[in-house]
Amino acid sequence: MGLFSVVLAAIIGVLANIGYVVFKRIDYFNELSTLNDEECFKISCCKGPEDLVIYGRFVITGHDNRESLWGKEDGALHTLNGGLSVIDLSTRTSYDISILNLPDVAFHPHGMHLVNNSTLYVINHAYSRGGERVEKLRVSEEEGMVKIEYLESILFTTQHYGRINSVRFVSEKDFYATDWLPWSDTPTGRSNNIIESYWRLGTWLFRQSTYIYHCKVIDGKAECDIQGHGYMINGLEVYGDKVFASDAIDKKLYIYSRQPDNSLYRIQSTSLPLHPDNIILSPYDNYLYLGCFSRVIDDLGHHEAMARGIDVPIPGGVLKVSLEDYSVQTILLTSKLSGISSAVATEHYLLAGSWTDSGVLACRINN
Repeated sequence: MGLFSVVLAAIIGVLANIGYVVFKRIDYFNELSTLNDEECFKISCCKGPEDLVIYGRFVITGHDNRESLWGKEDGALHTLNGGLSVIDLSTRTSYDISILNLPDVAFHPHGMHLVNNSTLYVINHAYSRGGERVEKLRVSEEEGMVKIEYLESILFTTQHYGRINSVRFVSEKDFYATDWLPWSDTPTGRSNNIIESYWRLGTWLFRQSTYIYHCKVIDGKAECDIQGHGYMINGLEVYGDKVFASDAIDKKLYIYSRQPDNSLYRIQSTSLPLHPDNIILSPYDNYLYLGCFSRVIDDLGHHEAMARGIDVPIPGGVLKVSLEDYSVQTILLTSKLSGISSAVATEHYLLAGSWTDSGVLACRINN
């Protein structure tokens, strides 16, 4: 065999190995299945009810057209404001709710955290019309209806445009946050040119370039220090002296110990059968619930198609994690809701939210 043939064979071998690694990383070889979705039904409410907050018999969720916001060039300039919706579980109905006294900024809600059943923190990707920020809101109930009133804002630096995914406050001036993008969007939205899109994908798949932060609020601004990293850090939850973060690409649940100064020390990394998004501690049964997508290839296909106005469904499911031994149980696999992003248990239902679908999935599951 000549030198050229040897070199060519080596190149082909290297490319084949890289191709196999990439296809495995995006779950190309994985088959889809269903589990426990026979008694699931959708409660129509809004576009993209990504995060769920339990407030009495109500569920509060933020909604937005993220296909437009993140799927189109300069999407932040052309996408109408999102909003908040309330789902009444007793009637299986929903309604939009205005935020009283909200400043004149763009409103594109993402992660949410309810504290003491009265203070709601909502991530707001306002881009050039307000920056990356967290809105602090007061929640109350009047005459059987939820009322939400603006209190103040916490601003992030410009390096976080579009990046902040989840927040969990441990006091009014201390909180944890995650980002899910390897670098900041522009002030007008996300760049979707082919070079940057593929560079972002490659970074997600092969570099740990997203983070979990501990942040302090100083003069209305978030000053943050990196406490951990991963390929695509998404969900976040706090329970006692433990902090939980999910890595959507690496299929991991990271468990940290909170130190006296609120810095974090990773004590465990748990492998998961699905790709996790948000984490919610259920007030009903004290388990962690993780909304998940089943395969990276479906999620990527949706993102690629949404800029062209095509809906590619994203099958997913829900994982349940014990706070005693951190054991993981798959309790739902389904295609009845595309892009499952969060989940929480109530007295009668398992609820799942979505970053892209138009409704919340309610399931009766005996687990």
